[in-house]
Amino acid sequence: MTRGVRVAASLFFIAVLFTSQAKAEVVLGSFTHTWTTTDPTEPRRINRAGPASDCASAKPFPGPFPGTNFYATFAFVNNSASPECVTVTYQLDTFSFLSAYLDSFDPSNLALNYLGDATFSQPGSFGVTVPAGSEFIIVANGINGIAAVGHRFSFFVSGVRIAEVPEPATVALLGLGIAGLAASRRRKTN
Repeated sequence: MTRGVRVAASLFFIAVLFTSQAKAEVVLGSFTHTWTTTDPTEPRRINRAGPASDCASAKPFPGPFPGTNFYATFAFVNNSASPECVTVTYQLDTFSFLSAYLDSFDPSNLALNYLGDATFSQPGSFGVTVPAGSEFIIVANGINGIAAVGHRFSFFVSGVRIAEVPEPATVALLGLGIAGLAASRRRKTN
């Protein structure tokens, strides 16, 4: 085996290794976040009231709750040709709360595009109906301001196909490995 082939094979192996590690760390549809002081803030959050949203009937907006809190957004698309019931299953502690929005989220107007929410800051699930071809945003709110820092939550989205986007470094390594293999084959034929 020539040096070029060994280098190309090594680069390809590294690219495959990093690709498989990235997929192992981010399970399709599953997301985890730990609150930090660098997360954006909003002047109020959704009030935790009423039953958790479900796909059978739209939940009215529960109103805002005063106080500056952290938030994080996670965007998804319903790529199907029909409306889909999207279920958000979550693992929360008392410092996190989830809600869903259609197309966009405006922290200064919480009622705009509201789809539904989890109601409580404890493990469970909620559902919302997302129209065909529409983007939907899962919004996580930190509860109790700075006290949320260091607390972690996770959630899983089901009901739509979510495309996993590989990290640019993984794609670059994979491309480098393929280029190395091609170059070694070219040298071998010359």
